[in-house]
Amino acid sequence: MRWKLFWISFPLLFLIVFIILILDAIKYAILLFFLVMIVGVIAIGSNVSSSTSGEQKDTIPQAGHAEARHRDRVEAEERYRQWKEQEQRDWEEQQRQNNEDR
Repeated sequence: MRWKLFWISFPLLFLIVFIILILDAIKYAILLFFLVMIVGVIAIGSNVSSSTSGEQKDTIPQAGHAEARHRDRVEAEERYRQWKEQEQRDWEEQQRQNNEDR
């Protein structure tokens, strides 16, 4: 589907650039804006029509994704806990140094 959208939008993009080069005038900026809007509507419409055209979508997540996200979250929490503990130890050491200096 994305390739179909690419082959539709790619020539249209060059057409718009060509129009800009030919017109090269401020009064046509509104026309150009509407052309870009029309291309966007066509692109969105082609995306919607292909997604509702009966193509089977993969709605089942790949096996292991939930486990991988959980493992990543647990590892991140562990790194954060270790970092906080190190910060606490550093702070306590700094306080001891300050007290010894007095």
